[in-house]
Amino acid sequence: MELSTTVGRRWRSRPDAAFNAVSNLDGTSSDWVISNSADFGRPFRIDTRMRLDEDGFSLNRIDARFSTNFKRLRATGQYCASISGSVPWPRRRGDLSCGGEVRH
Repeated sequence: MELSTTVGRRWRSRPDAAFNAVSNLDGTSSDWVISNSADFGRPFRIDTRMRLDEDGFSLNRIDARFSTNFKRLRATGQYCASISGSVPWPRRRGDLSCGGEVRH
């Protein structure tokens, strides 16, 4: 089993006009970005990424990916959500996608 975590943020002395607000690279500082992974080998792996607001650490975005590769079965699932602090939890937007295959 392997666990890993990465936390980061970007600072710069002056804004760069090449980036817009959607990229999170406009201005002189970015939101906090956190990445976590838990790898249990071929049977199961989970990866998550989160973006936290630079001022109050509120959750702006979350991405999660689950995967398995067991004998003849390979499957993945992914959930992505953009979260706005002004919208109540049940109405926040998220997308779920799944895929898989069975080998002969």
